Amino acid sequence: MKKFLSIILAVIMISSVLPMAFAAESETVILYTNDTHCEGYPAIAAYRAELIAQGKNVVLVDAGDAIQGEIIGSLTEGEAVVDLMNAAGYDYAVPGNHEFDYGMEKFLDLAQNKAEYTYISSNFYHLPTIDPVFAPYAIEDFGDYQIAF
Repeated sequence: MKKFLSIILAVIMISSVLPMAFAAESETVILYTNDTHCEGYPAIAAYRAELIAQGKNVVLVDAGDAIQGEIIGSLTEGEAVVDLMNAAGYDYAVPGNHEFDYGMEKFLDLAQNKAEYTYISSNFYHLPTIDPVFAPYAIEDFGDYQIAF
């Protein structure tokens, strides 16, 4: 009877570990920044790389106010910051009020021609047509599940 119970216990323990091992393989981490004002990109890039090296899916998102604030942003009107965000591996960004500090035309040029990540916004429209400037959301597929941004 002891052998039978030992075998049953071993089977239960092994089967309970399998779902955790599968979950660890497909774990998704969402990293976000906001109000960085030109700072912190090397640290977030290093953390993102560490998580990817651990086998995790990583989505990096900025919630606005990224391209203005420090000298590098001011001297390049945000271009150098977009380069840093590209290098860090951002996937999505939402414009904050400071994205417009260098003018609408400059921001749209950065967002549409320089950024390698996607800007999304549900409340930014061309006037007078009221057409959206960016897609209002994005959906990422991760095998059996999806995440909306």
